[in-house]
Amino acid sequence: MIIRNADIKEMYSKYGEDIYDLKAIAEEIIAYTGQPELEVWRRLALELDYTGSNVLEETARFGVTPHVFDDNLVKFYQESYGFIYETCIESRNPYRITKWLNIVDFLNRRSKEPDKCDVLLYGDSVGNDSIFLSRMGFNVHYHDFDGYCSRFAKERFRRRSLVVHSFQPGESRQFDFVICFEVAEHVPNPPELITELAQLTGETGYCIFSESFGLIQPKFPTHLASNAQYIGKADRMFRQHGMHVAWRDVDEKPIIYTRLPVVEDRRLRIMRRIKEIARSVQRF
Repeated sequence: MIIRNADIKEMYSKYGEDIYDLKAIAEEIIAYTGQPELEVWRRLALELDYTGSNVLEETARFGVTPHVFDDNLVKFYQESYGFIYETCIESRNPYRITKWLNIVDFLNRRSKEPDKCDVLLYGDSVGNDSIFLSRMGFNVHYHDFDGYCSRFAKERFRRRSLVVHSFQPGESRQFDFVICFEVAEHVPNPPELITELAQLTGETGYCIFSESFGLIQPKFPTHLASNAQYIGKADRMFRQHGMHVAWRDVDEKPIIYTRLPVVEDRRLRIMRRIKEIARSVQRF
C-alpha cells in the first residue's frame, strides 16, 4: 500500500495545503482563541522545536498528574488549547502525512463512490483528516472528546463550508471505514474503546487503527501508564469481536482490521513471524 511521490504531492496540494500551512494555522488559532499574534507564534515555535511542549505546559497549569486519568485531566481536555498546537504541528510531520496519504489511497481503492461511503474519524482532534476526506467527497463523521479542541475543529468545518457530521457515542449505526489514530493510549478503558470501534465497523467495513500504549514518556503526560498492559494486544482485542488483520504497516501504524476474508501475503507472514521470534528472545 505505497503511493508514488507525485501522487502525494498532488493530493497534498489539492485537499490539504491550507490545513498544513503554518501561516493559515496561526491565523485560525488567533481567530478562535483570541490569543495575541505574538503569543500564538511563540507557541507554534515551541511546538516546532519540541513536540508536546504546549501540552506539557498546559497539563502543569491544570495540575494534571502525568500518565494518570483523573478529574484534572478531564478538565484539561475540556478547557485547554494545548492539543490544538500539538496536533496542528504534528499533522505537518512528513512521516505522518505519508502515513495518512497511504490510508487515503486505501480508502480510494476500496470505495468507488466516495459520496456513498460513510467514514467515521474517531478522535480527529482539530479535524484535519475530516477536512481532507470531506473535500474528497466522502460522507464524513467527526468525533472527539467534547471540549476546546473539538469546538475548534467544528469551527474550522464551518469556516470552510464543509458538511462534516458530528457523531455522538451511543448512536446505533455502522460505517464503511472507522479511523482511530493514536487515541487508545489516552482512554482509561482501551478494551471498551475497541469494543465500540468494532461495533461501529460494518460487516464489510474496515477499522484503521493505531496506538502508542508503550509510549509512556515525560513529553506525553496524557498517555496513561495503566494502558501499558495492552502493549501488543490490539489484535487479540479485535479478534474477540470477530475482526482480524487485513493489513499492517511495518511499524504497525496503522493496522487495518476487518471481518472480510483476508489472505495474508507471504511477506507479511514472514514479518509477523520475525516479530514473534524477537519477542520470545526478549522474554528469554
